[in-house]
Amino acid sequence: MDQSPGTENAYQLAKLLYTQHDLTEEDIAARTGIPVDQVHYWVTEYDWAGVRRSLVTSRHIQLGILYDILSAHTQYMKGQETANTTKDADLLIKYTAAISNLERDTSVSEVIDVATLFTTWLLKRDLDLCKTVTRQFDVFIKERLKAN
Repeated sequence: MDQSPGTENAYQLAKLLYTQHDLTEEDIAARTGIPVDQVHYWVTEYDWAGVRRSLVTSRHIQLGILYDILSAHTQYMKGQETANTTKDADLLIKYTAAISNLERDTSVSEVIDVATLFTTWLLKRDLDLCKTVTRQFDVFIKERLKAN
């Protein structure tokens, strides 16, 4: 990919529109003036569809699933005719710990959500600063992804 500042900004904008605003390649091309084949190249070369999918698996969805499992297991344990086993208790502890971790940690998708909101707000006020902040958010997010 060409690393000139204009191309990098176009790339970041197109990526944002594709991964977080669920626009098609054609819609992105129409809105940004980037040729549709260039957008298509970026989508396939850098697996933006995978990025889009990973953002859908948000902490909120994961928490809902874990709460459902915890609830179902608790109901199962209440319905047991015999005493509950240590395995049952161990499962409850593991589900509770997983829920606690998800409620406490800030996920990368949440960081991206906040970054998107902030840079969208900043874009209307100071384009140059927005470009700088966007690049720094990108670095920050990549570091968070490596840490996880």
